[in-house]
Amino acid sequence: MALASEVTKPSRGSRRTPTAGQLVLGAVAVLLMLMPVILLSDYYMQIATLVLIYTGLMVALNVCIGYAGLVSVAHGGIFGVGSYATGILMANHGWNFWYTLPAAALAGALLGLIMGILTLRLQGHYFVIASLGFGLLVYLVVLNWSSVTGGAQGLGPIAPYDSLFGITFEDSDSQYYLILAFAFVFTGLMFAIRRSKLGSRLEAIRQNQRLASAVGIDPSRTRLVALVVSAAIAGVAGSLYSPYVGFLDPSVSNLDVSFKIALALVIAGVGTGLGPLVGAAVYIVLPEMLRGVEQYSLIALGVVLLVVVRFAPHGLVGTASDLYDRLIAAGHRPPPDPSPPDQESPGDLSRTGALSGGKR
Repeated sequence: MALASEVTKPSRGSRRTPTAGQLVLGAVAVLLMLMPVILLSDYYMQIATLVLIYTGLMVALNVCIGYAGLVSVAHGGIFGVGSYATGILMANHGWNFWYTLPAAALAGALLGLIMGILTLRLQGHYFVIASLGFGLLVYLVVLNWSSVTGGAQGLGPIAPYDSLFGITFEDSDSQYYLILAFAFVFTGLMFAIRRSKLGSRLEAIRQNQRLASAVGIDPSRTRLVALVVSAAIAGVAGSLYSPYVGFLDPSVSNLDVSFKIALALVIAGVGTGLGPLVGAAVYIVLPEMLRGVEQYSLIALGVVLLVVVRFAPHGLVGTASDLYDRLIAAGHRPPPDPSPPDQESPGDLSRTGALSGGKR
């Protein structure tokens, strides 16, 4: 187990002194907390809140792709199932929103478990194709099980968020801060997974699966755990979506969502700390910029992806981090040692007079 434990073990210095990455994360957190003051329009607040909701989905996908190395195109469907779990319980059975959260997490985890059992024996693009089929199956169930989901007619109305400890969430600012709190929890959980035993084992498997197996790590079981955790996070993110929009239709779980979130995360930077937030911003903001021609949003994402792959192969966040590391390394590079003047080289015959005819 030495290999797995050494992969992500932080140094003593990193525990005491904040790194540049931690300072950036802190600055972003402060900026997010000030958004209601900065964004004075309800429209922009709605966009910012949706970005935070989808940050949870991006965190789930980041755990799956960035940590477990499993390129899933089924997470849009899992997000949709979490949304419908909360929507059905609230709209049809009168449940309190807070009681639906565990149900949505359980629904997502169950889907992740089924998907993992069926597909984790596959490798590479075979897993991608299998996850595509699984996501399509989830969408078709949501679309055709009309007695439960409402089918193509949709499900609603869904009540807003219920109060918690006397705090109500009726206006846009309070809803934003509620979702922001969940986004912080999702991000903290993502970093906790990365530093945990599970994260170390996943890193070891990604680096050398055979060597990881040789030291006692079970790749299939470890990835299955990561997939289940990832799917549970996606389910909770979907649960947050339902009361915010107030109405659901099957498009929330279709393959278009799965493809777009995967492309957006790759553009932002897979496996990075800020990748989920930036990816969610790309996913939400780009279609708003293309309002009126939304049908071209997937093409636009593809074009942006090609540009990023060409000029920023590690994604926007990853490439920015690499550039910063290079600048720091260049600033700390020691100057070359000057050679002592008039130092004779043993093989330099010109200074001995042997080639110049000088006297000894």
